Amino acid sequence: MSEPSFKDWSPREFFELAELLGQRWSAALPFFAVAVAKWRYEDLVPGLSDLDPRVLCRDIGADEWLALDHITAEIQLEILWEYPEWSRKLEHTPGVCMSLSEIFDPLLYQPEMRQWSYYYGDLDVYHQIKGYLRGRPWDERDERFHLARWLMFWGPYNREIDPPINVAAAAEPKYALHSRAMHYFVPALQAALSIVDREAVGGKRETLYRWLSRYPHESVLDEVTHMLEVHYEVVALHDRDALYAFEDRCFAFLQKIAPLVLDAVTAVPLPEKATTDDLSAGYRAQSPDPLQSMFTGVKYARIRTGRWHIYLHAPQYFATHWLFVNEILQMGAYFTRPFFSALACLYWGEAAMCIKETLARLQERALSADEASVVLQVFEVAHGGSDHDSARERVEKAMPLFPTYYRILERLFAGALAQQRERQRDNTTNGRMHQ
Repeated sequence: MSEPSFKDWSPREFFELAELLGQRWSAALPFFAVAVAKWRYEDLVPGLSDLDPRVLCRDIGADEWLALDHITAEIQLEILWEYPEWSRKLEHTPGVCMSLSEIFDPLLYQPEMRQWSYYYGDLDVYHQIKGYLRGRPWDERDERFHLARWLMFWGPYNREIDPPINVAAAAEPKYALHSRAMHYFVPALQAALSIVDREAVGGKRETLYRWLSRYPHESVLDEVTHMLEVHYEVVALHDRDALYAFEDRCFAFLQKIAPLVLDAVTAVPLPEKATTDDLSAGYRAQSPDPLQSMFTGVKYARIRTGRWHIYLHAPQYFATHWLFVNEILQMGAYFTRPFFSALACLYWGEAAMCIKETLARLQERALSADEASVVLQVFEVAHGGSDHDSARERVEKAMPLFPTYYRILERLFAGALAQQRERQRDNTTNGRMHQ
């Protein structure tokens, strides 16, 4: 099949696609509650942005999450065949899946939720979520979330990590600007502003406007605002040297505002006259919340094999090589070693415990020998080398293992969550006794 005729899509097609997905999800999934967007609508750039929804459900178990994974994948694959021009928007299935009880659970609070926008579903539920978040004061978890993002983007633009996947060839020069502006510079500004103002900033364009109000004569802010308004029709930056100079201007402004971020930090102890390198070292030296690390693994694992199914059965015009590579990277980053290191930290205070020792201890209380074997096989896929050319084959190897592996994650996480609730109750009781 020949490559479809791509175009710069109208922003309204983001809403059409979100509504189409929402209607089909709602009809097929009785426990579906609401679909939300990771970003605000005005930040989705036609032809260059993907949809990136999150699916929120009534309280369900592992079997229902696996059913959701399968059904959402089949629906998305159908739409991908029906609308080839939407390939970029349909880069991946929903990024995060959570139940409503998890959303309202203080132990599992996710700072990203403050950035969500409504896509489709029960508006009353969506408004309940937004009301709950408005009532939550900014705390250390919010600061650490935005610190992680600030440090992730800090530095000169990395030209190796954001290839134009399923972007029309004619739009690739625009994607080069989009990547530098909306995937690097503005997200760094957004994290910095949230830290400085101790308030989650939901929108990327809002971020630009708020920094412009503080630095009205800062040319790079005007430059990025203008390129968004003209949909990256900035011919002067199609030249490589001019593009690299633009990168330098972006990083120079990040360096300019870095002292504001350092002055606002409270979650990481810093020396006098600290640098961002000091902040990075201090942040890395702190141990992450193990329960949150486990929850991160679970919520990303819930919708995984369906995504792989799409990539393995996608139309010829849908590019998948880098998507398979990214899946292997996410396996390593979210729901293999970090999950089990966090579990070992919670249960035995030993985050550096090797996976074989962790599994040996778990077989005494929570895992069968067959389940331990599945875990090791998934680890082998996730951490079995850095050869990008084998990514598809590694995903194919993980595919039949993953439903069992995912159920193991859910069960272990449920046990860890119950343990943390018990500790919380004990601490509350002991506190009352000493009043």
